Amino acid sequence: MNLANLLKATPLVSWDFLMILGIFLFFSVLGFFWKKKRMLTIILSLYLARLFLALFGAPAFAKDLKLGPLTPEVVVFWVFFIALFLLFAAGGIAMSASSGKKESKSKKARYKSIKGLAYGFFSAGLFLNLSLALMSATFISDLSVLGKNIFTGEIVNIAWTIIPLVIMFFLK
Repeated sequence: MNLANLLKATPLVSWDFLMILGIFLFFSVLGFFWKKKRMLTIILSLYLARLFLALFGAPAFAKDLKLGPLTPEVVVFWVFFIALFLLFAAGGIAMSASSGKKESKSKKARYKSIKGLAYGFFSAGLFLNLSLALMSATFISDLSVLGKNIFTGEIVNIAWTIIPLVIMFFLK
């Protein structure tokens, strides 16, 4: 049985779920190599882009765009997210915390990489949740069962919005 037959055989796994796994893998690898500092910048940019979109909405010229399954809100959210991240990264926002313990360099570097990996995982979930919440209803209805259950719904939206904050609190 090849991959194409496997994708046809089960309704739980589809192209969108494989893309979701790819995004999680991408953000997790970024977190592993960029460590906690840049991942905090990504998470802050995600929250601020969503807040800006909620407060001001999409500009009038963006609402006239026909983008297929993408809504103008999603495109504006992505543009704000990227712009805020580049602004914060170029501006040198430092979000580093110093630990009171004196640990060896290799142990501390390994711990920071694991924290970055966790931050990357939860920033991927936050990115997907915020993006899918802004997508059109037809796009959401075409998602796989796992994609719908993990990223859409009122309780899941609240959980994905709060979990990165809780993780940041416990993984200082």
